Amino acid sequence: MQVRVIITLIAGITFYLLFSRDLTHIFHKLFSQNIERLKKVTAASQESGLPPAQSMSVPILGSHRVDTAEMVQPPSVTEQPTRLLDKR
Repeated sequence: MQVRVIITLIAGITFYLLFSRDLTHIFHKLFSQNIERLKKVTAASQESGLPPAQSMSVPILGSHRVDTAEMVQPPSVTEQPTRLLDKR
C-alpha cells in the first residue's frame, strides 16, 4: 500500500513539473548562460572570413543510356555442343 502512495506522489510531482511554468523557468535559469555562449561562438565563427559554401553539380546515376536493341544476344548454351555433335 505504501509503495502505491509513493509511486502516485512521484508521478504527480513529475506531471506537475513537466507541465508547469516553474520547470521552464528553472531550465531557462540553468541553460541561459550556455545558450548565450553558444550564440557568441557561432557569431564569431561566421565573422572568421571563411568563404561561403559552394555547390558542385553531380551527374545523375544512370544518365548514360544504352540502346538495348543494338546489343548482341549471347549465344545459347546448347549451341556449341550441337556444333560439336554435327562435326562427328
